[in-house]
Amino acid sequence: MESPIPAEWELIHSIVPPYIFTLSLSGLLFNSFVLAVFFAHKDRLTVAEIYSSNLALADFILLCGLPFWAMNILNDVNWPYGDALCKLVNSINFYTSIYTLVMISVDRYLALVKTMKARSLRRTLYAKVICSITWILAAILSMPTMVHRKVKFIKEFETMSCILDYSHGSSWKLARQILMNVVGFLLPVLVIIFSSGNIIKGTEQIKAVVIFNAKDLM
Repeated sequence: MESPIPAEWELIHSIVPPYIFTLSLSGLLFNSFVLAVFFAHKDRLTVAEIYSSNLALADFILLCGLPFWAMNILNDVNWPYGDALCKLVNSINFYTSIYTLVMISVDRYLALVKTMKARSLRRTLYAKVICSITWILAAILSMPTMVHRKVKFIKEFETMSCILDYSHGSSWKLARQILMNVVGFLLPVLVIIFSSGNIIKGTEQIKAVVIFNAKDLM
């Protein structure tokens, strides 16, 4: 591969793949252990544990795809795995992990701030249904990326690379950017900030009540 920045590419070539392999291996081992523990007690999982196991599964699948990228770099950005893996490896799990984190944040908010009012909402059946819906929505939201991911010859570098190809319409590129920035970043961040902020506020209020009551007893 004739790279316009050989020094920088050589640095990436020597550092990034080992880092990805190490991260993938350690992450797969850790998440495998977490999933095994949850699976062994699958009939007694709490709502929080259901969300945590869903996050572990999402991360496990994500980590399974990272070694393909490491090999892609070692292969000088030539993608030898075909269109199917090009689409799957680059489309799975982006939204699943994000929105599972959102649900964990919301569940903590309900458990700590709306303890009595939300008791009927924090049921294991509801958590399982929400996790299933999260996977379905993640698949739907990933479709634009999956459709436009393909293996294509890049004349400039003379490589068969796995890229996002918007040659049939730039509006899809704009739509994907808006989707990722709004649905994949802005909305989750706002929900997590709201939940975390109210948890902190609720904790401070409880602390103030405890201190006030303690003073009355003195």
